[in-house]
Amino acid sequence: MRRPVPALAVPTLAVVLTATLLGCSGPGGDEGRAAPVGTVVDLSTSSVAGRLVTVQTPDGRIDFTVSAPLDDLPAHDETYDRPADDASFVGVAWTWDFTGGFAAMRAPQGERVEPHVWLVADGREYSLDEATLVRNDEDAVADAEDTPFEFSGSAYVAVEGEPDDLAVKVDFDGLEQVVEVGDVTVVHEGPAADLYGPPDSLARSEVRCGPPRSTPSAAAAGNDLSHCLLQVARVPWAPGHGWVTSQDDRWLVLETSLWPDGVAEIAGRDGCSGSTETTDFRYRLGDAEPVEARPADPADGSAPLGRDHVVFDSSADDGEVLTVTAVQRFEAADAACPDIRVTWSIEV
Repeated sequence: MRRPVPALAVPTLAVVLTATLLGCSGPGGDEGRAAPVGTVVDLSTSSVAGRLVTVQTPDGRIDFTVSAPLDDLPAHDETYDRPADDASFVGVAWTWDFTGGFAAMRAPQGERVEPHVWLVADGREYSLDEATLVRNDEDAVADAEDTPFEFSGSAYVAVEGEPDDLAVKVDFDGLEQVVEVGDVTVVHEGPAADLYGPPDSLARSEVRCGPPRSTPSAAAAGNDLSHCLLQVARVPWAPGHGWVTSQDDRWLVLETSLWPDGVAEIAGRDGCSGSTETTDFRYRLGDAEPVEARPADPADGSAPLGRDHVVFDSSADDGEVLTVTAVQRFEAADAACPDIRVTWSIEV
């Protein structure tokens, strides 16, 4: 004689079958933890074993380590532990040497450029921005406004198949650089090529302007205490102006230190009395005016009267004549005082 089947057995079996068919998992199960292609798993505390790729930007060098395709993650992640079917993980670690940037190309605080990064696997691009860019949340670094790129970190990207060709692509202010993993004969072309040259090729050089010409003549009054000092660099990229259009072009970037001191005294010889009202500084490179001339942030409170940041659209060749003129205007008590002009001409 058969025993009757309990009424609860059939629904229980249905629930088990449904859960299995839907791919759900219970505690300790593996189902449902496969990372779809394109998923970026941020494992900032995990190291990556692989090959080194270096990309130089105006704001510093970024060193990447790129792994070979992997079947699983090397460290625990709360969401994923393996790639989807017909996919694999590629690990990417990076360190940003922001101290290795170029002083003449450094953007003002709060205006630094966000570099965008992709892993390229067999021609398909996978954005790493969600891992590499600083996030405006409680985990972001304190000065996130001035550091758009995480100093270091690592992530694993779920890529299609097991790619043979891997590369890193970096976009900095509209210019893209693609470096193949394992390419030991990288040839850099275009405006960014100079970033890979000798470090001093883009460094500032100090130029002393020499004695100025004054109108009226300060020498006649025996009172020419003016001085002019320039920091000069020719660079392929400038903040706010972007990249030059060809490898033969350069931005001529100047940091000026001007002090037309003492020439104001000659105003007294012309029957004028009073003090300096304004001083204007003017710059010309040959016949060209600068594309930018603004006061530079002084390093301390004792900065010279004329400390400016000046940018010209120029070429890679030196030998051009820079003219710097300080125009002083006076507030007259008894008579009309002439403007005092102090001019330096320098070959840069």
